[in-house]
Amino acid sequence: MVRVPTCLYVLDFFIAYCTCIDAVHRRLDDKNESGSSEETPLFGTCTRKTVVNEAGIKKVYKEIKKEFHQIVQRSKELAQSDIFGAAIRLAFHDAGEIDITKSDSFGPDGCLSNTGPNSGLIQPETVVQSVFIPMWQKYCDRISRADFFVLLGKLAAERADLSRTINIPFQYGRKDNDFCDGGAGRLPAHQPGFSEFQRVFINQMGLTMNDAVALLGAHTVGHVHPQYSGFGNKDEANFFHVRYADNAWDETPEVFDNQYYKSLLMEVSQYYDVSTLSILTYFSSF
Repeated sequence: MVRVPTCLYVLDFFIAYCTCIDAVHRRLDDKNESGSSEETPLFGTCTRKTVVNEAGIKKVYKEIKKEFHQIVQRSKELAQSDIFGAAIRLAFHDAGEIDITKSDSFGPDGCLSNTGPNSGLIQPETVVQSVFIPMWQKYCDRISRADFFVLLGKLAAERADLSRTINIPFQYGRKDNDFCDGGAGRLPAHQPGFSEFQRVFINQMGLTMNDAVALLGAHTVGHVHPQYSGFGNKDEANFFHVRYADNAWDETPEVFDNQYYKSLLMEVSQYYDVSTLSILTYFSSF
């Protein structure tokens, strides 16, 4: 039997979750259900009519993939880690505001709540607002914002995988919301603990604890930014970092691998119980 690399399992599950969750949480209708009083959508709107079909998706998929790789190629190694981290975090945060016990339409809908947990994704100077959203505007007549976010996560994971073994299927058809403050409070807190894991990943998203720990592996790319999260060295608070692992979760922030788990085991393993250690050891052993 072929042993599946940890990085493939984590991202395959992650993108599959973003891809399929709206199949089990189908919108009751197309109306905006957020009840928000905002006048301007957080990520703007498409100024052209959006027509999504198979032929158009196949073409726009190739165009977006080409442009994404060009952006990465033009970026220095350190900036690449911020691009990868932002793309993967964006896809998860969009999907992560779902609650399968509710009947609203939040989830992978191309929209985030304007709240603290999404800080670093919604400010004007971030990669999302300054690079990704202008990029989407070029193609918004052929792909929804929600599909675009998932596609970025897929492309980032595949490009950051040095083994080139990740090849994640892409499905389209997600619908956009413009206002999502109704999903506030659904993402996990910065320092959750197991009670928060239970609330968010298991009760709210319908995952297992192993699934939740697998999703944490996405922290292997990117950096923390003190100006948004409060974590990290505040002397290195530039959005694009100047040293290899400034405020990164591990020593290879531009590579999708299992170093995040290994760093947890090496640095803070004394704080874990036996069951937690066994899960982390499993994911770090590939």
